[in-house]
Amino acid sequence: MARMSFLFVTVALALGLALVSGGSLRSIAATDLRHPSILALAVGIQLALEVLHPTHGTAGHLASALLVVSYVFLLLFCAANLRLRGLAVVAVGIALNGAVITMNSGMPIRAPKDAVETTTKHHAERPSDELTPLGDIILVPALRQSLSFGDLIMLVGLVDVLFHCSRNPATRRRVGTGVGIPTAA
Repeated sequence: MARMSFLFVTVALALGLALVSGGSLRSIAATDLRHPSILALAVGIQLALEVLHPTHGTAGHLASALLVVSYVFLLLFCAANLRLRGLAVVAVGIALNGAVITMNSGMPIRAPKDAVETTTKHHAERPSDELTPLGDIILVPALRQSLSFGDLIMLVGLVDVLFHCSRNPATRRRVGTGVGIPTAA
C-alpha cells in the first residue's frame, strides 16, 4: 500500500488548496458523478490485487488480466464524466499507465531488481519491457516510491477536478454553459 502514498498526498494537497481558496467539501460531495459503481469496481480490483498480489502461474495471468480490466473501467468512468473539468487530463494519465501495464504485464520500475518488490502491478524494469520511458522512472525518495509521467499527468488532472468540484455547483453549471454570466454593456 506504500504505492498509494503519493495519491493520498496529492488528494490532501488538492483538498487543502480547494478549501483555502474558498471551496467547500460540501460542493465536492454534491458533485454528480455518473456511474460511480464503475469507479468503485476498478478501485476494488486494484486494492484486491495490491493485497493478494498473485504473480505466478494461472493466478498471476488472471491477476494481470484483471489489472488491465481495471484500467478499462477507470477509462470508462472518465469517459462517462468528461463534463467535469480536469477529468480528461486524468484520463490521459490513466491511459498512459494502462498502455505501459498492458504491454509489459505490469508497470516497470527503473531501480535495482533487489530494490523492487514484484507485485501484480509492478516489477523491476527488464530488457524486454516496452514503453519504458513511460514506466516508473521518476524517483521520489521522500515517499520511497517511483512515479511515471502518467502518474504526474493524472495527479495534475485530479487537482484540477477537486479544485473545480469544490466550487458551488450552481456556479459551475453557469460557467460551464455560459448561462448567467454577466456581460459588459
